[in-house]
Amino acid sequence: MKAEGEKKRLQRQATTRIETLFAQIRTLKPFNQEVADRYLRLVWQLSTKHKIRLASANKRSFCRKCKSYWRPGKTVRVRVQKSRIIYTCLVCGAIRRIHLHS
Repeated sequence: MKAEGEKKRLQRQATTRIETLFAQIRTLKPFNQEVADRYLRLVWQLSTKHKIRLASANKRSFCRKCKSYWRPGKTVRVRVQKSRIIYTCLVCGAIRRIHLHS
């Protein structure tokens, strides 16, 4: 079993790697959906392996079902209703509803 200090060190390394991958996804020029999806699968593997919670902005940037990076109009449809935002993945058809609090 890993020592407590070793576990924390690995979590810090994984967190910086996750942040780096999200930054690389956002700065892809020209944008390549396949590369973005590959980076996202790496992020998902790191976060689940090291039990790291993703920031809410990062959580809303991809489909949890197919692990596809969302680009409004290209891979996701965004609808705003009375008290919620509805994201529909155009790759797999998954729907995510986020309730807004007043």
